[in-house]
Amino acid sequence: MSPRKPLEGVYVLDMTQVWAGPMVTRMLASFGATVIKIEGPTRPDTLRTLGWDLPQRFPDGDRGLDPENRNAWFNTQNHGKLGVLLDIRAPEGLALVERLAQRCQVLVSNSRSGAMAKLGLGYDRYRELRGPDAVVAEMSAFGATGERAKLAGFGLQFEAAAAGPWLIGDEQPVLTGYAVADAVGGVATAGAIMTAVLHARRTGIGSYIDASLVEAYLSTMGDVVLEATLGQNVIDRYGANRHPGAAPHGIFPVGDGRWLAVGVHTDQQWQALVKVSADPTIAAPEWASADDRERHIAPLHVAVAQWTKAQPDAARLEALLQDVGVPAAVVATAADVARNPFLASTDYYAEVTHPSTGTHRYPGLPYSVDGRHLAPGSPAPCWGEHTDQVLSGLLGLDEAELADLADRGIIGRSDAAFPE
Repeated sequence: MSPRKPLEGVYVLDMTQVWAGPMVTRMLASFGATVIKIEGPTRPDTLRTLGWDLPQRFPDGDRGLDPENRNAWFNTQNHGKLGVLLDIRAPEGLALVERLAQRCQVLVSNSRSGAMAKLGLGYDRYRELRGPDAVVAEMSAFGATGERAKLAGFGLQFEAAAAGPWLIGDEQPVLTGYAVADAVGGVATAGAIMTAVLHARRTGIGSYIDASLVEAYLSTMGDVVLEATLGQNVIDRYGANRHPGAAPHGIFPVGDGRWLAVGVHTDQQWQALVKVSADPTIAAPEWASADDRERHIAPLHVAVAQWTKAQPDAARLEALLQDVGVPAAVVATAADVARNPFLASTDYYAEVTHPSTGTHRYPGLPYSVDGRHLAPGSPAPCWGEHTDQVLSGLLGLDEAELADLADRGIIGRSDAAFPE
């Protein structure tokens, strides 16, 4: 018999889309919560359709007859959820959501600040519907208070507002090229919700969680922001690969076409690198001390790059440097990570069978419980897959009521046409 998961018995009303919000509810589902994901009959989750590289997100590039169910991005972020199509902008649709709220302790949304209140599902109203143990988490770019509260944003804006591009830029600020703030905010918000549920179990009192994705990303900036708050001099920017306390520190080319990340933080590490290199240029006395290396960082990096470029095997070079205590790692590609034997050995990847896409390996979540990653309980929901199950099972609607609501566009069922 499988052990009981900590959130079993907790129902979650999921009003999220894209990445940050679905990341939260995916984590809650992995811990045993019953997550009811709401999409509009004419307003699907953006990840079902979004992307310049959309063909790459289908298995073998095949759109199939139901592309809305085959997007790998959507399917990755929505494991273990029940999918319901419901028009919450219609009075009868809102009334159904209010009835679901009575059953769902947790509400999660990631719309612009104030959007849920406009819909009639703000915290005060949700608490009236659910009761005092209601936990409402609203995720937005800048949070619900302050002069920026009503502003919109996506990954690029989250990074920019949190100083990330300034930190890693060189001649100009540089974006990571990846909406990393979404994932950071998702993990942080999921943790806050689980803490709030624990608090409600102990006290009977829920919580309102105002999650700013900018603030979540800002929490990763560390000592740079701390120094600035203390009025200390902060370097203009580190540069794309620089570090103020290490030299050499960067990404260097290797002869096999790979790249190697090397960071020398101590004179002992430097001497070890010099010994491994057996390169008289690198062994020059003007680079003997950390201060000397920092003062002459540009020619130092040129010399190290010339040496690494002459080496034929990045993996072997990594091993040689690691063996003598020099931090080094081959820069992995996405394909490398997907085939990583360590991640495979920890059950990070899980095989999931989806009715439209077949069986594929999906990446896991950043934690394990009792030595194992939590495998998805079910694949991501197909379009309208669980509308009948949820509305009949939780709210008691019969077939005539479901058919009538579907005919009038209030709900969408498993046979609903996907909006063009």
